[in-house]
Amino acid sequence: MNDLIKIATSELELFLSANLPSLASDWWQKQVVDRLSFQQQRFVQERGYKKLQDLDFAALLRILDQNWFELSGSLSLPKEARNWVKELQTVRNKWAHQ
Repeated sequence: MNDLIKIATSELELFLSANLPSLASDWWQKQVVDRLSFQQQRFVQERGYKKLQDLDFAALLRILDQNWFELSGSLSLPKEARNWVKELQTVRNKWAHQ
């Protein structure tokens, strides 16, 4: 499972890196930091994270989910894909908190 999560983290980071910057000039703050949970935001600030590669799978999934409307509009993502994101969040949370 660890290997699968590492692969998924890497692929999700690539996808977000390729698409979030086109949403706003200050995309790091608006599309990343502002969309994280309070705890994740504090973690980013305390550690001085400045790029998506610094974030874990849970944070990247949240960023994808919280930016879904903007991303799906510009990329014509299928509606079912939002459910897949939610399912991935559930699986990741069950795995991480067992």
